[in-house]
Amino acid sequence: MSLHYGEGYLVSTSEDKTVRLYEAKSKELKAIMSGFSYTVNDACIFKKDGHLFVIAGCDSQGEKPLYLACFAFLERCLPLMDPEQPLYYITEITKPVFCVSHHESSARHTILTGGKDNSVSLWDIEKDAYALRTTLVGHEGCIRGCGTVKCGDDEVVFSVSHDKTVRLWSLETYRCEAVMSGHSDWITSA
Repeated sequence: MSLHYGEGYLVSTSEDKTVRLYEAKSKELKAIMSGFSYTVNDACIFKKDGHLFVIAGCDSQGEKPLYLACFAFLERCLPLMDPEQPLYYITEITKPVFCVSHHESSARHTILTGGKDNSVSLWDIEKDAYALRTTLVGHEGCIRGCGTVKCGDDEVVFSVSHDKTVRLWSLETYRCEAVMSGHSDWITSA
């Protein structure tokens, strides 16, 4: 369903209900996250405190739609957790997660999620906890892609939706700065 590159690794998701982590240089499979009950829609990868994290968003409705995995010992391919025992499980998300991304600033690591609730949520990740920073509301259809992008001197959140629009949101005020339209059908990825 998706493929992302980061920190020298590729992470892929699939309708086979797995997430696979490959080392880009050696092309070797380093880890498999399995045991998901539903399609894994999207994943992203980032490093924090010397550990490699993978976030996976699923189709599940009401149970375990978002996982945050920590792979601390990649040289030995030993994941610290699997989908059955998540390091972080964001219980406030109750609808399917279609897209996930990561944003790093000097002050914090943030995970962005979007899905069937028609909004984009920003989650601050701490050493052993998470906290909802804000939810960006305004789309009239499910979110199929979200992330951050440099726009002039500022970084903004972008989101794409089944409502046929692309929106840009301020990372400082969390207000919608622009709505771009023109598609005649659902926007399915960003």
